[in-house]
Amino acid sequence: MRVGRGLIVVFLCFFSSLAFAQNVADQDKDNLNPFKQKIRTEKKFLDIKTYLLELADRFNWSLIIDQDVRSPLKRVRGETVKQVLDNYFADTNYTFKLWNDCLFVAEKTRLDNFFEKLPVDATLLPDGKGANITLSGVFRGIQIAEFCGILRKTTGVEIRPELNLKKNLIIRLIKMPWKTVLIALVRLNNLEMNRSEFSVIIGQSK
Repeated sequence: MRVGRGLIVVFLCFFSSLAFAQNVADQDKDNLNPFKQKIRTEKKFLDIKTYLLELADRFNWSLIIDQDVRSPLKRVRGETVKQVLDNYFADTNYTFKLWNDCLFVAEKTRLDNFFEKLPVDATLLPDGKGANITLSGVFRGIQIAEFCGILRKTTGVEIRPELNLKKNLIIRLIKMPWKTVLIALVRLNNLEMNRSEFSVIIGQSK
C-alpha cells in the first residue's frame, strides 16, 4: 500500500510539474505576442495615424496604412496594444494585422485581399536590381509620385503613378522587401498596377 501511495504521489507531482511548465510556456508566448503585452498609455487624445506611428516607433515595427483610415480624436485607452487598437476601430470597417514585424492597417476587405493576392502579385512584378532589395525610412505625408521615385532609384524598375493620381502616404519601413511595400500600397489603397517586363504603372482602380 505504501508503494502504491508513493507512486500516486510521484505521478501527481509529475503531472503538476507538467501543468506548471505548460502554464509558464503559455505566459512566455503571451509575453512575446506584442498585441498581448501590457503597455503604458498616457491617456492622451490622439488621432489614429499619430498613434500608429508612435506604436510602430515604440515596438520598432514597420507600418503601412490604408490612407482612407480615419478615426475621431480619441483618448488612448486600454492595457494592451490590441485593446487600444480595438477601441480606435470600434464601429468602423478598419482592422489591423502584424506580420513579419510590419503593422498593416486597412479596411478589412482590402487587408484580406492584400494577403490573399500577395504571393501571386510578387511573382508578377519585375525583379529589377533584385527581388530581395529592402527599404527603410520614415515617410510622413510623402506624395505617391515622390515615393515612386524612391522605388525607381532603389529597385531599377520603372515605377510611376498615373499623372492624375494624387495621394499622401504615411509609411514607416525597416528593411521591408520592396515588392511587399509596393503591393501593400496598391492593395490597401484600392489602387491597381499595370505591369510589363520592366515597368509598373499605378492608377486608380476602375
